[in-house]
Amino acid sequence: MALKKSQIQDNIHVISEVFEIVKFLGRQNLPFRDPRNSESLYKWNDEDNLNKGNFLELVKFTAKRLQIDSTQDVGVVDQAAVCIWYIYEGEVKERLFALSKVVDSSGNGYYDMLKKLFSEHSINFNHIIGESFDGAANMRGEYSGLQSKIKSQENQKSVYIWCYSHVLNLCVCDTCKGVEAKKLFGFLNRLSTFFSDSYKCMHIWLS
Repeated sequence: MALKKSQIQDNIHVISEVFEIVKFLGRQNLPFRDPRNSESLYKWNDEDNLNKGNFLELVKFTAKRLQIDSTQDVGVVDQAAVCIWYIYEGEVKERLFALSKVVDSSGNGYYDMLKKLFSEHSINFNHIIGESFDGAANMRGEYSGLQSKIKSQENQKSVYIWCYSHVLNLCVCDTCKGVEAKKLFGFLNRLSTFFSDSYKCMHIWLS
């Protein structure tokens, strides 16, 4: 039931964005197609046409999603990887947007970091229709998390998605609390260390 409700909300969000585009074109007295009124301009995957009309170009322009994760590097510095997903020529593209040093790992700290990066590259938060972070309080928090900062300060229609990999990681951690599972994964870890620490053992294993 909760999943269906979430899907309904996502669909409503998509439709509302389409309505905003239609309202913008009407307010500016702009045609949906270009002056040539070519039917091919309504074909999203037509690579021969650089201009697919105002409507499709605006849809393509606004469809962006944000993904962030951070980890500590060998220099004991927390580095955040910022990825942006967008739609181009009918396909979803994923690109590494920036690597940024994390000075403040709070929700406010991440928000300030993002705001600076977006300002430097002239990216509007209103074009970010969704974001994916882990479930930590500084990211997922309802009041002080990064996702709440984006919604309250920049784009209230942006959709937050809890990173599925983090959810899986939490499930595995809970599973490993069982005695038998803990013994199994502990044994596998020691076995892996035994072979990886010696090239002779590794050679025997590979042979």
